[in-house]
Order: sequence, then structure tokens, then C-alpha cells
Amino acid sequence: MQRNVLLIADSTSNIRPGLAIAERFSSAGFQLVASLLPGKALPSARQLIETGLDCPVSVRSLEDLFEGGWPLRFDVVVVFLPGSKLYELLLRMREAIALERASRRPLLVTGYNGVVYEKHLEGLLWRVGYDLIGVNSAHDEALFGERMRALGVDETPLTRAGILLAQAPDISPPSVSRSCTDDLLFATQAIVPRSKPERIYLLRRLAELAEAFPERQVFVKPRTRPSERTFHVEKHHYEQLAEAALGTDRPRNLLFAYGSLSSLLDRVGMLLTVSSTAALEAVSRGVPSVVLTDLGISESLGNHFFVGSGMLASFDELIAGRWPEADAGWLARHGFGSADRIEAVVERAVALLEEQRASGHMLPLRSPFYDPRRSRFIYQEKLPTSVSLPAEVRVGDAKPARPAIGSSSPTATHSLARKLRKLRRSPGEFFKDALLNALSTES
Repeated sequence: MQRNVLLIADSTSNIRPGLAIAERFSSAGFQLVASLLPGKALPSARQLIETGLDCPVSVRSLEDLFEGGWPLRFDVVVVFLPGSKLYELLLRMREAIALERASRRPLLVTGYNGVVYEKHLEGLLWRVGYDLIGVNSAHDEALFGERMRALGVDETPLTRAGILLAQAPDISPPSVSRSCTDDLLFATQAIVPRSKPERIYLLRRLAELAEAFPERQVFVKPRTRPSERTFHVEKHHYEQLAEAALGTDRPRNLLFAYGSLSSLLDRVGMLLTVSSTAALEAVSRGVPSVVLTDLGISESLGNHFFVGSGMLASFDELIAGRWPEADAGWLARHGFGSADRIEAVVERAVALLEEQRASGHMLPLRSPFYDPRRSRFIYQEKLPTSVSLPAEVRVGDAKPARPAIGSSSPTATHSLARKLRKLRRSPGEFFKDALLNALSTES
């Protein structure tokens, strides 16, 4: 029987790590389908191509997504959304399973979109209830496991997958002795740093770096084009600032570059960033990385995560020709250890699916952390219906026929009424969603 996997995401920031996992399922013989949530972070066609997502894609709200119990038709559902949305989807899935009363259910898989340097507990608790939670490293596994045990939560879903954006197929832990000999790439971030003066400072120092090494190209890769956005809103776009900040003083070898980060990394000898996960993606490809310290080292910047990595350096040090080298021990603890493999998620998922098939009974549902007993307000705010979910979902004896992926919902009348309500309540959002759905259907 053909197994299938559904990827649910909302932005390029979440598509990329979600796809890193979903593609491993695809390589293991699963059929891949994706559904994107509409919203301000929905990627443009260009951004979508850059993510490498190459499968049937639809755009559906959470309400539309669960109409007719569509996600239940998959064996695995990989979900990468903002924290509270992860929780809301979990509640909707539990409700759909209760209504379906099936003898099988999909496995729910999630993880983290890059390094985790803040809100460790908050992000973790939104994810409790998923069958498998991909974590970046031995460091994160130990930290999250300790928190879960202290709260009386089962830690077995934690699975070391490595830095999802930092892995490419067949790439082993990198060498850390390579020196910078070629072009340089500065990877920007949407909100780090936030202020206009800080960004202008970085542009001016990049210009100085370009002048110091005229034989090299210094590329600046903005997170998005000026007309695009990801999950975060970028207030001061680097390319728009460059003309005012540099004017005619801009060196000819200081260039702006767009495209996928992986393709740009193939062209350069070193990556510079303030604190981006791109630093580890570069290292995974054998490209040395520099985490800049000119703006300080702080939790607000996120570069405190790299303390001890050997990658911290200032522009002055780079201009003087002093290039840092990543510490192999630090890398092994932060996503490049021998046990940090995305395939581990697939292997555990396949084992659970086999367990469900062999038993003929649905795997027990994992309970979310936020429930009526612990956090009634949060639970009620995110509950998709006014009907309380049962503590245990009873499983019917008969196994229903498995509908084909993409089959239409039998509740057309209900769907029309719901859409009319949405039209009256928010006409702008109604027509925007209709257009996005039409475009996704045409593609």
C-alpha cells in the first residue's frame, strides 16, 4: 500500500525545515503532498521555488484543511508552524480523529526551524502532544528532556535530527580547518538587527571589507526582496538602505544577490552573519562561517548561541586577515554529532506505523501539555469547536475505507454556508483566500 506524507507550513522559514524532514519520507517511498496556510507570510512564487518544494501544493486555512477530515488520509503529517498554531492544529487533529472514530491515525511530526536560542520552554510546550519532535542536537535533547521530566511529560517523542536547515543529503560532519580564499557572503536576517542605524553600520563595514579585498566579491543576500516577506516583517531592507548609506562610495565588488542560500554557498569561501542559522548551513557544506560581534554579543541578537563555537569575530579582525575556525567539539554538541540524523525521525515513524498496522488498533494519542486541567484559558482559546474533547478517544471496531488523497468533501452545503459567513465577516480576506486557492489549483 502506498504511504503518504503531508507537509503543513505557512512561510519560507517553516517550509524549509519541514521539507528537510518530509523529503526524507519521500526518499523512503512516501508520496509527498503539501498544504500552506494563507496569511501575510505566504511565500511568493519565486520564494516557493527557492525552497525546493516540488510536489502538489494547496493553500488552505486550518478550517478548510480539516473539512472532511482530509489530513486523516495521510500516514504522516509533518507540521511546521508558529508555536500556538502548532497547538491549534494538534487540537483540530484530535477533534477530527474523535469524529472519524477510525482504527488508524496519522503520526504527527514537528521540529524547530533553526537554532533554538530563546523561549526554550514556551516553544517546547506548544509541541507537546506530537508523536515525534525533531530536536537539533545533544544539547537541546538534554535541555528539553530535563524540562519535560520536571513537568511530568513523556520525553520519548524527542528525536535528534540535527539542524534541519544545515543538512544536505549525504553530507557528513564537516571539516573545520578550511581557510577563506574565495568570495564572501553576508546572510541577512529579517529582524536581527532591527534598527536602521545598526543596518547602515553593517553595510558600511561590508563596504570596507570589500575595499580591503578588491580581488573578492562580497555578496549581500537579503532575506527577501523588498516586495516580499517571510514570517517576520523586515522594516529596513538592506538593498533600499544601500543607496542612501553608501551612494557612489559603494565598492564595485559589493553586490546584492538573491536566490537559494545553498546555490550561493557553492560560489563563496566564507559566510558572514550576525546570528543566522545560515552559519551552520554553511559549515555543513564545508564553508567556514563568521558570526559578527560588532553589534555586541547578546540574547537579543541571538549570537550568544555561538559562544564557544570558535566562529565569533569582528570586522576589524576580518579586515586584518584573521579568519576564525569552528570548534569541532562545539559542532558535535550542536547538531553535527554522529547521532544527529534526519533519517532517525523517519525510522522511528515507520516503526510506529508498523506497530499500528500490526495491532489493528489506533496508536494512543499523545496529550498536549495545555489542557483544561493545567491551562483552561489557553485550551478554550484554541479549541476549534465548542464541544469539549473526550480525554480518551474510543476506537471503532471497523476500519473505514481509505479515501483517495484530494477527494472532495461530502459536506458541500456546510462548506458554502461557512464561506458565506466568512464573506460577510471579512470580505477582503475572503477574496484573497479565493484568489490564492484558485492560483494553487491552476498550478
